[in-house]
Amino acid sequence: MSVSLQAAIQNIRMASLPANAPAWPFKLATPTGQTTVPSGLGNPYAIVAGHRHTCALDDNGVTCWGLNLDGQTTVPGGLLNPIALTAGRSHSCALDDNGVTCWGGNSQGQTTVPGGLANPSAIAAGAEYTCAIDDTGVTCWGMNFYGQTTVPAGVLDPT
Repeated sequence: MSVSLQAAIQNIRMASLPANAPAWPFKLATPTGQTTVPSGLGNPYAIVAGHRHTCALDDNGVTCWGLNLDGQTTVPGGLLNPIALTAGRSHSCALDDNGVTCWGGNSQGQTTVPGGLANPSAIAAGAEYTCAIDDTGVTCWGMNFYGQTTVPAGVLDPT
């Protein structure tokens, strides 16, 4: 996109904002709720933040809130004793007794958990990719434009 086209789009966006709105960073005209913590969290002990959403792990399981354009705050049923969470730009993942479960945006395959993970013990997410540590080492999936899911050979074996 040319610089002049980018400037024109930004000017159109700014023209639609109230006069007292800050010029930068551009903010959504409608709040997305990512800072509105839902009532009813029972003893939260883990929290993760994605681009415009948040998830917490508490005595009742996983609760997510904020922008939900891609389903990133719609926690799937069936999570069994979740112990860890991670969040990317528009996706979320949990580690539970069944392994790794991801939901939300999947434009780069970031929620398509590869088969064959052996006893995953940790998870982490970037903008549009996800990684897990299991008995065989580190496995990553999703966007790989910059090599972020290409795990170096020396990192594969956790022993």
